Amino acid sequence: MKNNKLIEFLEENYPSLVNETEDGNLEVNFNKLKEELNDVNISEETYGLNWMGKSYARVLRDYPVTTLIEPDNKHNNLEENKDSNNVYIEGDNLEVLKHLKNAYSNKIKMIYIDPPYNTGSDGFVYNDSFNFKVEDFMQLANVDEDEAKKILDYTTSKRSSHSAWLTFMYPRLYIARELLKDDGVIFISIDDNEQAQLKLLCDEIFGEDNFIETFKYTKTLTPPSASNKTRNMIEYVLCYQKNKDDKKFVAGQKDGGDAPLYNESNSYRTLKFPKDTVITNLEDGVYKRGKRDKITLENDVIVENGVIKNDFELSSNFRWLQSSLDEEIRRGTKLIVKTNTFSIRYKLEDKRNYLPSDLLNDIGTNESGRKDVEQLFEKRGIFSFPKPVSLLSYLTKIINEKNAIILDFFSGSGTTAQAVMELNATDSGNRKYIMVQLPEEIDKKSSKEAYDFCKKELKSKNPMIPDIAKERIKRAAKKIKEENKDKEYINDIDFGFKVYKTIEDKRTKLSDIKEFDVNQKLLFDTDNLEALLTTWMLYDGYDLNTKVENFSINKYNGYLVESTLYLMDKDFSTKDLKTLVEKLSDEQTPIINRIVINEANFTNKMLAEINEQVFDKNIKEVNINIIKRV
Repeated sequence: MKNNKLIEFLEENYPSLVNETEDGNLEVNFNKLKEELNDVNISEETYGLNWMGKSYARVLRDYPVTTLIEPDNKHNNLEENKDSNNVYIEGDNLEVLKHLKNAYSNKIKMIYIDPPYNTGSDGFVYNDSFNFKVEDFMQLANVDEDEAKKILDYTTSKRSSHSAWLTFMYPRLYIARELLKDDGVIFISIDDNEQAQLKLLCDEIFGEDNFIETFKYTKTLTPPSASNKTRNMIEYVLCYQKNKDDKKFVAGQKDGGDAPLYNESNSYRTLKFPKDTVITNLEDGVYKRGKRDKITLENDVIVENGVIKNDFELSSNFRWLQSSLDEEIRRGTKLIVKTNTFSIRYKLEDKRNYLPSDLLNDIGTNESGRKDVEQLFEKRGIFSFPKPVSLLSYLTKIINEKNAIILDFFSGSGTTAQAVMELNATDSGNRKYIMVQLPEEIDKKSSKEAYDFCKKELKSKNPMIPDIAKERIKRAAKKIKEENKDKEYINDIDFGFKVYKTIEDKRTKLSDIKEFDVNQKLLFDTDNLEALLTTWMLYDGYDLNTKVENFSINKYNGYLVESTLYLMDKDFSTKDLKTLVEKLSDEQTPIINRIVINEANFTNKMLAEINEQVFDKNIKEVNINIIKRV
């Protein structure tokens, strides 16, 4: 629709009714116009977030994985990495989150992500690799043909709108919530472009009642003008908890100092000091403070020597209510009387935790984040706009759990991994990280320094962001170990990491085979059995740090993972089956209650024999479940 005076009038006076098309023209949003004209069914109105592509996002959320997870054995078997519990995964984070869902459900204490901000200059354009047919999408999304065509046309148009961004974020955040422990916390960095939309999206996914805070921090000290109205210096970190609880965040510790006992939370109350309280230089009795509030000294109070003393441990959580006062005195908090009018002050014997502020001061800026990287690489221009390590350290510290698993599925340069290692080196913690990063190519022109570094020093044939990130983690580990070499526990800190990547699943599906002889082995197998094994382990609930043991059956090799035996390879014979049954009956064999078979490498005849010999027998009084999988 070409621009005309009426549309221009609407844009000027009712901007919400007008949209700008991709070719720069204006068009009337007739749905919103109908709402303005009261042509709307009030009974159908609800409060919530809706956008073009939401049904598509739900389909992506539930759509099965199309990749395998492959370990990098050359890296993982290095001495510094072979026993590490830290993980770095290269791949599309939606695919990776789906792979992790079974094994890491309710295990992640903290998630931090720094997703694309959809600023128009950050390169975000919605574009996925799914090519749904209209009839398939109609069934998946439960929509009619016209709606299916409309949605699919939209999702393939490479948009960077609010709707496109929400379609991108929704399935990732939805699965992320499933990974969090019941008291787990997610932090999401964002700026003004999508902050409002993100808040509504998180309210829907995590629940409005589980919103904790929108933290604000200074992203830069020398900002360019965001417009001719303001200079933009602030970014946000939205924080939600999976299930909000009463446990406090901890920003740090400080001395209790010498402070007044009374405050607004307990004004106009009578506080009675319990038995064995010791107070200085005053007689027993009632002392008034102002007209309403007073402190009552009971008859059994002992008055002597200037302070109230006790040897009990201090409480870290208190308010000056009567019950709290009684408990504090029992635990040893000192009450100091400084005046004859009974002006009581309290002094804590040790340090107390304090809550974080919503204003994150002294965190550092994105400029300091860039310096963090430059110091490690001794080069400039290696990575653009990384978050400062101090920000990630602060957020990680306030959840107050030294054994936490921390996930970052937009991990970029690896700032979160460095922050985790630094905190562990500071307090002897055992935090573990999982980093996920899309293997994006480094642009030769716009990121010349990073590209040249990868080519020359890392010998990368095709420089990718993970090349920079993995090198950063290695250099940060070396630096942290050197700076903390005098600490007794430093050699117990986990500075290694294992690497995995998603690869295309090229296996031929059984449904694709037109004809084959059921008595013969199938003429196909997977290109990478190890990737298939890793993928199936995750699916079966075993995390990436679960030990895999070889299980020899004559010359055939199975893989034992706790109580599950995986039979993956070809050429499993009748003789091997006989030996397997003998092993399962042997008291020296570990308990096996599940056998997972790579059906592609077994003939139907052999599968039937396995069922007959194993499945139908109660070996060692254990009901062995046989799972045939393709």
